[in-house]
Amino acid sequence: MKKINFKVLYIEITHFCNQSCKHCYLDCSSEKELYPMNTQEIKKIITDFKNQGGWYVVLTGGEPFARKDIFEILDCIEENNLKFNVASNCLALNEEKIKKLGAYKCLDVIHTSILGSNEEEHNYISNSKGYNNVLRCLKLFEKYNIKVYIQITLAKEYIDKMEYIVDNLSEINGTIKFTPITNLGIKKDDYLYEKLVIKEEDYSRFYDKYNKLKEKYGELIEHSNLFTYEEVNKEIEYFKDKELYSLDYRCLVVRPDGEKSFSFVLNNPVSYGSALEGIEVDMDDRLIKYIDTLREVDKEILKIAKDKGMVNYDVLMNNLIEKAYANNN
Repeated sequence: MKKINFKVLYIEITHFCNQSCKHCYLDCSSEKELYPMNTQEIKKIITDFKNQGGWYVVLTGGEPFARKDIFEILDCIEENNLKFNVASNCLALNEEKIKKLGAYKCLDVIHTSILGSNEEEHNYISNSKGYNNVLRCLKLFEKYNIKVYIQITLAKEYIDKMEYIVDNLSEINGTIKFTPITNLGIKKDDYLYEKLVIKEEDYSRFYDKYNKLKEKYGELIEHSNLFTYEEVNKEIEYFKDKELYSLDYRCLVVRPDGEKSFSFVLNNPVSYGSALEGIEVDMDDRLIKYIDTLREVDKEILKIAKDKGMVNYDVLMNNLIEKAYANNN
C-alpha cells in the first residue's frame, strides 16, 4: 500500500503551559505532564521524519521552553539539517536562551503572541503577567537577528485598537497576524463569550481594519482567519486537483502522547496510530474518506461564505468536519 511522505512535521511536545489563556482551545495547563514523550522518543520521530524526506519542523505546546531538554531537541533538528520554528509565550525565555536560539542556522522563526494593546489587556486574557516578557523578548529577538511571527489573538473590544497595536510593533523583524478569538476556546462561559468572541456581526469591521493595515504595512501583515467568498473559492481552485487535496499543504501532526494525525483540524476525528511506532501513514480508505470529507466541507464553507460574505475558515472547517464524522457514526 502506498505510504504518504511528509514535508512538514508539527509536534506538540507538551501540553504543560505556564499560562492559562481564557480563549485557549487546547487542553493545556500547569497541571499537565511536562514530559509525556521523553527526549529520545521525540528525537527518534524527528530523525524518522528526516529519513522519509521531510524538511520543516514546527515545535509547539503548551510551552516548549518549559522542557529542560528543549535545546537537546533543537540540536537534533539542527543536526538533521531541518528548518524549524518554535512557538512560545516567552515566559520561560531569557537572554541566555535567546542567544542560543540565535546561533541555530536552521531556525526559521519564533512564534509568539500578544493578546491586547497594553499590559492590562494582555495579562487579563492570558491570566498571567507575561506582556512585558513578550516585549522584552521581542527586543532580544531583534538583537540576535531572530525573525518573529506575532499572532495577535484579538478580543471583540480590541478591534478598534488594531492599528495602535501594529504601530507599536512595526519595527519588528518578522510578520504579524490578527486572529479573532472564537468560541472554540470559550468553555461554556456566557460572560466571556459576550466579552471576548468576535462574532459574525463583527467580521466586516475586523476585516476593514485588517485591509487598512495591509494597505499601510504590506508584507508585515499576514492574512487573518477571516476569508471572503472569493478567497475561499481561490483556495478550493488551488487544491482541487492535488492528490491529497489541502493536505498537500499541511503536515503530520504529533500530539503529546505520540498520537499522529494528518491535519491541523483541532478536533481531528481520524488518527493514524502512534508516531512512537513509526511516522508512516498509508493511503488507505480512511485517508481517502477524510480527503473526500475535506472537499465536501470546503464546498459547504463556500456556500456559507457566499451567503454571509465572510467566514472564519478555521472555525467552520473544524466544526463541519466534526459534524460530518459524528453524523456518519
